Formats: sequence, C-alpha cells, structure tokens
Amino acid sequence: MKTMSETPEQMPDNATDRPLMTFALFAYNQEEYIREAIEGAFSQTYEPLEIILSDDCSSDRTFEIMQEMAEAYEGPHEVRLNQNRPNLGTALHVQNVANLTSGELFVVAAGDDISCPQRVEKIVDAWIADERKAVGLHSQARLKYGESDVSDEIAMPRCKTTDSVNLEWYLRNERNPLLSPTAAYTRELFSEFPPLLGGSIIEDGPLVIRGFLMGHFLDIQEPLVILRKLQESAGTGYTCQNMVRWNSLIRSKIISGFNKLQDIPYSQAAFSQKNLLEVRTRHDIRGLSRCIFSKAASGHIWGKLWMSVYLVLYYPASLRPWHPSTWELKSRIGFALNFTGLFIKIIKRKPR
Repeated sequence: MKTMSETPEQMPDNATDRPLMTFALFAYNQEEYIREAIEGAFSQTYEPLEIILSDDCSSDRTFEIMQEMAEAYEGPHEVRLNQNRPNLGTALHVQNVANLTSGELFVVAAGDDISCPQRVEKIVDAWIADERKAVGLHSQARLKYGESDVSDEIAMPRCKTTDSVNLEWYLRNERNPLLSPTAAYTRELFSEFPPLLGGSIIEDGPLVIRGFLMGHFLDIQEPLVILRKLQESAGTGYTCQNMVRWNSLIRSKIISGFNKLQDIPYSQAAFSQKNLLEVRTRHDIRGLSRCIFSKAASGHIWGKLWMSVYLVLYYPASLRPWHPSTWELKSRIGFALNFTGLFIKIIKRKPR
C-alpha cells in the first residue's frame, strides 16, 4: 500500500498549496460491486488525497477485496482500511470514519457506485471558487441499472440551479435538496456538533440539516458519480411484503429526527428559524411513529386498507417519496396503494 508523499519535492506542482481532502468509501455486503467502486476511488486526479476504505462488518468478501486492492495499490494517494466490529449501521459508520479523517472536505461514496476520476478535483475547484464558504457540495449523477451499461439518464439534484440552498430554502420547500450519493461535507458538520445517533441507516438527513444550520450548499452542474440503481437501493423498493425493511427505514427516519433536535441548539441561526425547524421536526417524528406496522397487518385486505389510510394521513410531507411538484393528496394515495399492493388489485379488477 503506497502512502501519500510527505515532502514537497515528491508532490505534483502546486499540491502543497492545495488542502488535503478525504475520500471515504462505505460498504456493506457489496462484494459484487466493490471493485469498481474502489477503482473509482483510486482513479481520483486530485492531490493531496487520503482514501479510506471502510466496511461495516460485511458477511461476504467485501472487506477481503478491499484489503487485496489496498495492498496492490501503487498510486499517489494515502490509503487506509477500516472495518467495524460489530456492524454499526450507516449513521454510526459515517461518524466513525469521520473521526479518522484529516481532510478539509469529506467526500462520501457508496460501495456500489462509481466515482468519476475528476470528482474530487471538481468539488475542490467549486469550493475554492466559492471562497470555501459552502458547508456541503453535490453534483449530478449518471444512472446505471444493475449490471447494464451506464445509461444516458441523469439524476438531478432536487433544487433549481438558481436557488440559494440554505436554511430559508429548506423551511420554504421542506425537502432534502441533495443528491446524497454525490455529496461532500466540511469537517465542521462533524466537529461542531455532537456525534450522530446510532441505530439508523440514514446519515444524510442530519448532515443536511447541520449544513443548513451552518451555511449553504453548492450544486455542481455535471455528473461526477455513476449511481447504480438496484431493486432494493436505499430509499426505494419499499412495500408491505417486506415489513422488516420498511420498519427499519421508519425507525431510522425517527432517529434522524431526534438527531436534528439534538443539533438545532448548536446553530447560530435566527431563533424564529430554529423554532420553526424544531416544531416541524417534532411533527414529523409523531407522524412517522404512526407508520410502523405489524407484519400481520400486511396479510389481509383490512390491514392493508388501515395501513393505506395511516400513510395518507400521517406520513410527513417533508419526507415525501413522491415528486414534490405533483398534487399532494393524489400522490399520497398513489404511494399508499402501491406500498400495500392495493393499486395492483384495483387495476386487475378494473372492468374492461
């Protein structure tokens, strides 16, 4: 394993004038895709760069592949390995790796996605052009479906390019604007707040709120990540047929909400903004607590109707999985019927 050069004469021109960055690759049971993800990390053109390959106690060969590739690496970057024991879950995994880093920006990557070679360089250029004021940056991404070729389809951030994406924007729009798999965060989002709470598979929710509490985000208008879409990619594919997975998501959203409540007092934002954010977060937590369902409820029609009603009435609008530009009630009903499978039954019974 080759480490980063420590003397100026061994570094490329002007590297000593550039800040150290961290590229953190997170994986869990992703042996099928981890090689491409690591190759993307090793291909980064920016220097100086520390790369951390971190595994959350996988039961497959993910960590062994990380070890093999790290040992064989002869490039210019510093490469470090980390394996959690026991499994920590996404939020604590990110917090644990953040505690190990030295870079001024914390560029995150998933074990099934692929970063383009100039990803870190483009992020740093945009950050420096903004005079290092942004507390977070993100970009577009190209989509790749499973093992197929990279498509021409572009995943876009959830905000307009002309928007000033700050706390005022968030309180007005009530949604996460980031394309989270492409994100990079400043160290302050970890050093100025308490540790992320454990038990959650969601790390981006609290980090986005911290970003809004401290400043603004930058949107880079080009795809810097190849985002792999799988049948059960994070945030997608939830139905009542897998209630354990659904309830895990809801519990994680609740923990994420409590994380936000923990972080709000650490902000210098206006009292009125912090108060409104706290009120909305508490409302979201109460709504989410009504959306944890028993497995038995998914086994009969009345249970599915009951779940559909609760999703329509209580699932927080700020966490909506439907597109924000669509009609709210219609979208809520469609989401609920798709989740329970009742939409398919209605279609099948529709008279010809």
